[in-house]
Amino acid sequence: MMLLRHLSAGTCSLAAAAAAAATEVVGLTVQQGLAFVPHPSRPPLSPRGKRYQFSSSTTRPLRCGSSAPSDRAEEWREAVLPFLPPDHCRTASPAESLGRGEWFKLICGASFEDLPAIRDLSLVYTLAGADCIDVAAEEAVIEAARDGVIAALGVAEAIGKPMRMPWLMMSVNDDEEDPHFRKAAFDPNLCPADCPRPCETVCPADAVVFPDSAPPPAHRAAMVGELLRASAGGGVLGPRCYGCGRCINVCPPGIIRAEKYKRSPGVVRELLEKVDGVEIHTKGNLASFRELWEECVAAAASRPQFRVVAVSFPDLGDDTGLAVATMGAVMDSGPRRERRGGGGEGSEATSARKRGTEFEVAGEQKMGGRALNVWQTDGRPMSGDIGTGATAACIRLAEKVLDTRALPFGEGQHFVQLAGGTNDRTAHRLREMGLIGHDYDGGGGGGGGGGDGDGDGDSSDCRSQNRSQDHHHRQQQPPPPWQESRRRVGGVAYGGYARKTVGRALDRLPGKGAGRVEDHPEVLSAALREASLLVRGLKQPR
Repeated sequence: MMLLRHLSAGTCSLAAAAAAAATEVVGLTVQQGLAFVPHPSRPPLSPRGKRYQFSSSTTRPLRCGSSAPSDRAEEWREAVLPFLPPDHCRTASPAESLGRGEWFKLICGASFEDLPAIRDLSLVYTLAGADCIDVAAEEAVIEAARDGVIAALGVAEAIGKPMRMPWLMMSVNDDEEDPHFRKAAFDPNLCPADCPRPCETVCPADAVVFPDSAPPPAHRAAMVGELLRASAGGGVLGPRCYGCGRCINVCPPGIIRAEKYKRSPGVVRELLEKVDGVEIHTKGNLASFRELWEECVAAAASRPQFRVVAVSFPDLGDDTGLAVATMGAVMDSGPRRERRGGGGEGSEATSARKRGTEFEVAGEQKMGGRALNVWQTDGRPMSGDIGTGATAACIRLAEKVLDTRALPFGEGQHFVQLAGGTNDRTAHRLREMGLIGHDYDGGGGGGGGGGDGDGDGDSSDCRSQNRSQDHHHRQQQPPPPWQESRRRVGGVAYGGYARKTVGRALDRLPGKGAGRVEDHPEVLSAALREASLLVRGLKQPR
């Protein structure tokens, strides 16, 4: 509440507000294992100069005017508290979630560019406990997602339940043939007069519209109106189309085409400065993968503040294991960041121990200080909203990749994560099969767990001992999650299903600029209820 109070007092400078609240935060940091620490190594996120960056593993302050006044706190408390995740999920770093098999990633869509929807989805799933939010490689989209996250942290702080910040990831492709990087398009003047228009029916994003279509939700009316003014016959709402291709397959006259695209290396490099991670979509073509890695990603991934590199790929047949191992070798040959830590009081390792994120730092130090790698098994792309059976393909592919043992999965650096067909049955089925879940409890307090085994109660004693004593102490602690089993996944990414279930609630928002979800607690509560059901399926209470 400290930061909100200083902001609501009329201070429009976030830096000043943060500085004014800093002394009040110290006690909270010590007691709860949270930190509100500036992250000086990251460049400004916006040329407008309205951001003050905080550590990505904890929280960032609100932008002036980015959230409703603090007098909404009671309404938010009633709307949000019943659906907040357990305490260990609110405060554990995303890296901890990977090691525990509880990593939840929201896929907004590599081609999905509906800015209000992205903002509200990011807000809702941040409150529900998401560890990562994956968005299109577009500056406005990244900013929309970040605004939603910041607003969510403001809501959580206002009700006395501060949360750590999810990682923000953007998706890129190594060639133009990836189905995630395309938009449907057609000339409505070519549509037969008696066409049943199955394209409109099958579109999961409600992106196909005609003049006589059912009225859209109020908050989407302006977008639809703009399209109909530009094309009297209707067409595709470009920002909402994410390239699933279902309309292409059912079009009776076959007039719908897919417009493919690939961002230029310069654009990708610039945008990588604004996110915590990247997801590379590939079909296993080593030459194109290496080119993207060397031209765009390697330098970004070597920076200390860059957290994760994900590789998304379909079933590559008998070559799956070889392809994964080879791509891993390509990334391993890139520039290494300077190893974190160093033992000094000012080192990031020491700061992490203070805020209870030893797992994150230990996991990165273990493999030479590089960003974590997530291997996303895209079983049946963009199909999670079709039905519960769609999840079978992504589970089969995850098992296949784990069984190849192409990389040391689950040992602190490389993690397998499902996508492509994930829905509300995925986590349940994974748990039945023993692919997620374990008995590790974090080794002592603070939500921190992990790598060094330093519980809150004896971390200072450990630091005062010599190296051999400290090593012996760590040997007595419960093993880190990544040592429990190599045949377990790190988590699940949810796309179409996650957007659809929450989107039904968000469709109740009013239009004409009055549609911020936090300004409508009853809609926020309904949306968070749906998101919470999905997240808690993966992050079960301890």
